[in-house]
Amino acid sequence: MPFITTKDGAELYWREWGEGAPILFLSSLGCDSRMWDYQMAAFADEGFRCIGFDRRGQGRSDQPARGYDHDTFADDVATLISFEISKLRSQPNVKAKACTPGSRNSILNVWSPTSPVCLTSW
Repeated sequence: MPFITTKDGAELYWREWGEGAPILFLSSLGCDSRMWDYQMAAFADEGFRCIGFDRRGQGRSDQPARGYDHDTFADDVATLISFEISKLRSQPNVKAKACTPGSRNSILNVWSPTSPVCLTSW
């Protein structure tokens, strides 16, 4: 199973379906990434790469004693996005850039040859 490690050492489960432009699915508090199964399958069938992850304390992710505040949740998303950026940089014809990672107001810009995508977490 794929996991990412956050800066405080928590192991967070993530998964992906499909190939193509990425879509990041963020589950609501109290749910894990399985809440998006139908949507991820539908978008994957339409040619998108669907990425979901289980927040800390949810699903298959670690359940640490701390880190359940908004800033830490945003940092966890930024860790996943940074991991994805490193994968995107290794692909030909794709440029990726992260701006001010780790903040609730961080912005991620991903440029592909066909369309620009901007993801914002807040």
